[in-house]
Amino acid sequence: MQMAANTNLPHGGRLVSLLVSDEKGPYLLDQAQHLENVRLNSRQVCDLELFACGAFSPLTGFMDEKQCNSVLKSQCLPDGLFWPLPVVLDVPRETAARLKPGQKAALRDKEGFVLGILAVADIFVPDIPAWLKALFGTDDPAHPAAQRLLKGVKPVFVGGSVECVRTPLHYSFTDLRHTPAQTREAFKQREWSRVMGLAPSAIMHRAEFESTAGLMQEKDAALMIGASVVEDSFNDFKTHTQIRCLKKIVQRYPAPAPFLCVVPYFERMAGLRELFLEAIVFKNYNCNIFAVDQGRLEKIADCGFNLSQLAQSFEKNLNMGFAVAQNLVYCQEQEAFLPLQQAPECSRQNIFDQIQVKNLLQSGQNLPGWFSFPEIEQELKRAYPPRKRQGFTVFCTGLSGAGKSTLAKLLYAHFMENDPRPVTLLDGDIVRLHLSRELGFSEEHRRINVERIGFVASEIVKNGGIAVCASIAPRNSPRLAARRMVEAYGGFIEVYVCTPLEVCEQRDPKGMYAKAKAGLIKGYTGVDDAYEAPLNPEVVVDTTCIHPEKAMEAILEHLAKAGYLDS
Repeated sequence: MQMAANTNLPHGGRLVSLLVSDEKGPYLLDQAQHLENVRLNSRQVCDLELFACGAFSPLTGFMDEKQCNSVLKSQCLPDGLFWPLPVVLDVPRETAARLKPGQKAALRDKEGFVLGILAVADIFVPDIPAWLKALFGTDDPAHPAAQRLLKGVKPVFVGGSVECVRTPLHYSFTDLRHTPAQTREAFKQREWSRVMGLAPSAIMHRAEFESTAGLMQEKDAALMIGASVVEDSFNDFKTHTQIRCLKKIVQRYPAPAPFLCVVPYFERMAGLRELFLEAIVFKNYNCNIFAVDQGRLEKIADCGFNLSQLAQSFEKNLNMGFAVAQNLVYCQEQEAFLPLQQAPECSRQNIFDQIQVKNLLQSGQNLPGWFSFPEIEQELKRAYPPRKRQGFTVFCTGLSGAGKSTLAKLLYAHFMENDPRPVTLLDGDIVRLHLSRELGFSEEHRRINVERIGFVASEIVKNGGIAVCASIAPRNSPRLAARRMVEAYGGFIEVYVCTPLEVCEQRDPKGMYAKAKAGLIKGYTGVDDAYEAPLNPEVVVDTTCIHPEKAMEAILEHLAKAGYLDS
């Protein structure tokens, strides 16, 4: 695979940093107080930081309709420069209604701090089916990446140039947050003329180390590992673990040791187009070879190419080389790592994915010595302790009167008496009184209430505690959101208390069913509002014929089998 000539120039010929001078910053901050506001989500904050530091060179702001259409149709900007994927500012309709071309708007983060000023050039509603077709090769809304786009992208796009007042405030790994200008200077001081950029998609172990070290030798290139960290997300815990592991593994490489950099890149799940966009970012950081692991290539749905064609495309469009870090597997007979396609069939049992690694550690086992380095295993054990030392949430859901609160209180008392971990009870009535007092019972307010419970439970679990929750939580989607929050840090055990409606009505502890049937209450779950039964609960109990303590025993038995409790 022949590498393109090394010019070390940024994409488009020069670095375009949109961060204003220290002198202009205070003026823009004062101006922002009189402008309409646009609140940025995590993706948009990342994009703004890439604008600020020059990693999105030569873009000068969020794309307008003409630029977007050009990129979607030809993968080029209107001036003919290759650019594979639109970079857009999507906003709610009510925000767009307050804006018009020619005006300026203040770009603020979730906390309300001004990060930049947008000069509005264009406001448009995108043709979403056409976007889906161009990006994913299908306009089927059921496509996984299409689902993410449809769920996460607001309906109106605003294009315009940007002046960045400040970069987002970061609280972790500040020593690794280098700008393209800084990496260029660092590589110059190291006299690196050939730099291969790699964005690892997961924790790197011995196989990934061997593969990338081999590529460095094959390409006669130094290595920059650019790790993406999106802060203020449910995955903070996982990404911080990854960075700590990367800081350890770079010390294993022969000289020159890889340059580790945190890159504020937000994944878009846009297949091959995204591969090229990420390569542009690495090119602007001064990498002239882009490396990708073979597993990632195999996951790209629109891979209608071969490696030779892909390498030629990188040379033609980006003036970069392209390299693939092969999937390696450990062969015990030869005591060496071999390419997967060359390894004997028996070696395939030595392939562990991230879930298997997590399960091994949480069950109290050690990783095989050939699989990872001791210092990496130590970091992972810190992140994924055995389940007996891990926090977890028991989330009881069901109709009013099903027995959720009684069951939750029994569990709470049992854990308080028998478990050393701190225990918190999040009963529906308690939560409504102290955490969600201002909320009503609309669909949106019920969603917010359940997600608040999930957030509080996740914080308890993150700190090694036990959260016992009891909530009607009538919809699957908010319960799933709560699960995702909690499972970032520990276990989530959904308990469906499936006591039939007629039994719940007979109990009617608060007289609510009678009021609902009399028309005094509207939207009451079980009467004129449907309850969505959990799709895959860990435990199902019916308190019609069994004593609550027997129901509790079923939950404790599941927890013991899953490893959270002693058998």
